[in-house]
Amino acid sequence: MAGRAPSVSAAKAAANPRDYTGYADKKPTDLQARFTQWILDNTGYEPDDIEAFEDGVRLAVSLRMAFQASPENQAVLAENKVKAAQKAEKPAKVAKVKKTKKAAEPEAEDEPEETEDDDAEQDEEDEPAPVKRVPGKRVKRDDDAEEEVPF
Repeated sequence: MAGRAPSVSAAKAAANPRDYTGYADKKPTDLQARFTQWILDNTGYEPDDIEAFEDGVRLAVSLRMAFQASPENQAVLAENKVKAAQKAEKPAKVAKVKKTKKAAEPEAEDEPEETEDDDAEQDEEDEPAPVKRVPGKRVKRDDDAEEEVPF
């Protein structure tokens, strides 16, 4: 693998409490080299620039955990968490409004005929309640299927 000159600006390095530019010129570890070859062998990927690909794998393996813990990544994760919570609240509010509207509507004297959709809803209601999980215990159900995992 060819070493590359650090591309991180001096300002960025100064703002970052830790300087990662030293990783740019390091030689790959045995694991990193084997992982690079494994990716090529198992994916069929043929990079145009093998040295750049090797450097990319080496840097990704080396810096993944530092990136995950970085303030930049943590800020994005926190923002995504807020968005997900807001998104989860919307359906609950819509359901509450629909229930309120439904309760306000007068009931019809004649009940409508059952449709296939009603049968599907009835089948869902007949399913047993989920088993409450106890930490550290695995409850095996009859419908649990043994799956072969590819790795």
